[in-house]
Amino acid sequence: MITSFPKNGSFEYTYGQAISDGIVLPTVFHRHEGEFQVNISKGVNVNVSSKTKNGLPSNLKKIPGAENVVDFFNLLKKLQYKADGITPDPNSFLGSMLTTGSKKLDEIKKILPEAGGLIIAPDIKTAEYMRDLIYQIEKKDKPILVHSNIKNPQKAIRSFKRNSNKRWLVSVNMMSEGMDVPRICTIVYVPSALTNLFFRQSVGRAIRKFNANDKSYAYFIMPKLNVLEKYAREIEKEMQAANVQIKNFKKFKSCPACKTKNALGNVICTNCNHKFTKVLNNNYKSCPSCSTLNIKSATVCLSCNHSFVPTFKISLKNTFRDGAIIRGSTYDEINVKKSENISDDVRNILSSFNSPIADKILRECPPEASNEIIKIAKALTNQINQKGGGP
Repeated sequence: MITSFPKNGSFEYTYGQAISDGIVLPTVFHRHEGEFQVNISKGVNVNVSSKTKNGLPSNLKKIPGAENVVDFFNLLKKLQYKADGITPDPNSFLGSMLTTGSKKLDEIKKILPEAGGLIIAPDIKTAEYMRDLIYQIEKKDKPILVHSNIKNPQKAIRSFKRNSNKRWLVSVNMMSEGMDVPRICTIVYVPSALTNLFFRQSVGRAIRKFNANDKSYAYFIMPKLNVLEKYAREIEKEMQAANVQIKNFKKFKSCPACKTKNALGNVICTNCNHKFTKVLNNNYKSCPSCSTLNIKSATVCLSCNHSFVPTFKISLKNTFRDGAIIRGSTYDEINVKKSENISDDVRNILSSFNSPIADKILRECPPEASNEIIKIAKALTNQINQKGGGP
């Protein structure tokens, strides 16, 4: 019940408060690390991970594309195949992320059988790759793929929403399409851009309760990047519980003479032959294959998927989960694994109490925090025993 009203007539209600009130699900952010080796030139190899600071010696910076290829975010999105060059490699960075996502979805399904997962890909080619890869890893039903280029993507989303037997929905930048699928509890996050707005919009797809009795959790598998970790730690305090809308990038330009829509790369209007003035903007670059303008940082053309990155020999030395962020705090991998090993026992014990306090602990503390619960319980028991108290 609201007993007082602010002067401006509105309340700030955050995601963290909504978790405490049992309105939405808490999120566990699983960080994924990778260790790559890039052959820049003959006899020159560069090791790259999330801990690597960008920057090459001045002599290597002169090699076209070298600085871009040693960027961790760009490397983790690189598609890796088996020896046949066709079959997606489950031992790739993306394969490792999807394997973790698959395991987490299985865990959630023990609590909520209707639970499903969402894979967020940066482009159509990667989405198709990840769809085929998760199918290869699980050998279950083939995921539903949605993106702006398919006919009636909303119909595909509604199909996934209704069919609880479908495990995965693979999406490309569909966050602004009004996606409302409460059974999504697990997200594998490989975005096209590292913006806070898109991050929060994506998290919002997994935190909605399926029903009033939903006691599951939201899992968010993401690359180990400082900027994403910052978003994850701040999200409970800063993200509003209400939905956030984002805008799509403009993919066309209008002719000033006849108002006809033209592709961004068009030099002459397709309707009236008006000649477009060349825009001299250092923030964009033209695709050599189709002439479409792309943002300067783009690695592939948004129109034809032409790669702007020169070919370098890249090998993945190792990839693994590296801890998690839970309720704004960071937990190392050892702590997370200990928690996962005892989580079923902790959950069963708390459920057996049948009390509001135990239910609140269950609701607000995901399985990955089980070891923390045990530490607190032991500390309390020891202190009470030292004072001669206890049951």
